[in-house]
Amino acid sequence: RMLPLIASPADFVLVKLDIDGGPEMEIAYAIAARPELSSLIDVMVFEYHFKEPGLNSYWGDSQVDGSTVDSAIRLMWRLRRS
Repeated sequence: RMLPLIASPADFVLVKLDIDGGPEMEIAYAIAARPELSSLIDVMVFEYHFKEPGLNSYWGDSQVDGSTVDSAIRLMWRLRRS
């Protein structure tokens, strides 16, 4: 709710989303679903912990249920289109 109140399209907005064990992915998907928010963001940085053999041991329990490389790419594409 706050971003549209404090940022304008002329501003450079960088968002670092890092909430380990929190609603990180819900926030990323909500931003992607709302062009009035995503269009204000110039750069967004976050970790998408998808399930992938070979990486699972590094990411532990922080993986997103049902996530894949393809779902990560789809979300990144939606965020970039805005």
